[in-house]
Amino acid sequence: MAISNRSNRSNRSNRSGKTPDDTAAAVGEAALSAAIATTYDGVVASQSLDQEEINHSRPRLQTAIDDEDLASLLALDPEWRQVVLLGLVLEGLSVGRTEAGAAVRFRSRGEEKELIEFVPPDAGYFRGQLAVVRGYADLRAERLIEINVQLTEIIPFFGAVDRLSPARCPCTLELLYLAEALSTIVAQRVKHLLGCPRPIDLSSQIQPVIPTPTHSTLPSGHATEAFITAAILGKLIDREGERTAACQRYRIAARIAVNRTIAGVHFPVDSAAGAVLGVALAEWLAAAAGDGKCLARRFAPPEGDGVKFDFHYETFRKDVPEEHWGKRAPGGQALPDEVPLLGALWRRARGEWE
Repeated sequence: MAISNRSNRSNRSNRSGKTPDDTAAAVGEAALSAAIATTYDGVVASQSLDQEEINHSRPRLQTAIDDEDLASLLALDPEWRQVVLLGLVLEGLSVGRTEAGAAVRFRSRGEEKELIEFVPPDAGYFRGQLAVVRGYADLRAERLIEINVQLTEIIPFFGAVDRLSPARCPCTLELLYLAEALSTIVAQRVKHLLGCPRPIDLSSQIQPVIPTPTHSTLPSGHATEAFITAAILGKLIDREGERTAACQRYRIAARIAVNRTIAGVHFPVDSAAGAVLGVALAEWLAAAAGDGKCLARRFAPPEGDGVKFDFHYETFRKDVPEEHWGKRAPGGQALPDEVPLLGALWRRARGEWE
């Protein structure tokens, strides 16, 4: 994912609308550096060092997270900002095997709590899903542009609902880039442990219209990214009674997920697992920022042989937000260890919509 390139466009635009990175790309980094060096020779090199001009302030010791700490974070180049944030949030999560499959866990006051457990379908279930994947091939010509754009871009589709602009909501976009990176790492870890097949692994008649990724299939990474984006936007923006925008976000997320089945690289059950993972990770991120609690979930394939199960918006609407698909028994909610810097960024992002 080109996180740093996309997030670069959200920072420090000059009057012409260009960022420093845009300028460097246009001129050429080597030429720009050489020009700055010759300018230095002509402007500064012949002068003696001005002792009065030297900044003698001492570094500030960080004892608590406040707006000044957040400002220090936002002053970093986007790729390093993402490294700091991603490192902090990953300290609170782990992925490992269980007797039934794999689980994502989080730290809570010195203990590990389960965020979501995945029970993968058996081989027969995936074979049953092949007919559903084959049936979606009729939509390929209609969806091909979307499918190809979504290979690298997901967040801009949600901007059609919520006016996601770097000038208007930079901290919101920062959180979405972070969520996108987090969901990719967690989904890849779960995929690796479960090792579920892709449609082309079971039948050469699927003939995907895009290259099939080399990693395994469940949960769908695109579904995870799309649903974590929709869920975080809802937590940041929505007010009581505002259901239309939430509905549109989840419809977009479901369409992005279904497009992967239309392309021939995912089963519907993969999208269902990714949707639940995306919602669970969004809930954990919010809780780690000091906004709410986590609900433990367990994803298992719907009953049957897979032939009749499909995934679309109505599947998600009925089973995830309201019924918490596979939710655990009462008492399954927990508070994760907070990430103070994440909390500061979260509050700033929320303020962009007030």
